[in-house]
Amino acid sequence: MEELVNFIITIVHFFKYGTKVNRNRSFKMELSTAIQIKDENLPVLQKLVNAQLSSLHIKGNGIPAYSYIEHKKREWYKVLIINREKNFFCRLEPMEIKDIELPDKCYIML
Repeated sequence: MEELVNFIITIVHFFKYGTKVNRNRSFKMELSTAIQIKDENLPVLQKLVNAQLSSLHIKGNGIPAYSYIEHKKREWYKVLIINREKNFFCRLEPMEIKDIELPDKCYIML
């Protein structure tokens, strides 16, 4: 029974986080409806995203160009990295971002 649960978790993880499944997913619509962050919070967000991105050992498709940030609950945010062609590059671990007021959907340039 435990093997079945682990197998289901592996499949869900593959479809949610896998680059092979998500590589053709386009983010043009999400980026057009999101707010671009250009204020004093930009360097702080870039530092948080680049710290986590540099520790990953993945081979995404293309070069990372955007970081799409979506509010989950309280101070937790879902962070997706998008390449120059506005396709999926990778998904980062959910981040807790305190002391910064962010909209529900926003993005930054890397």
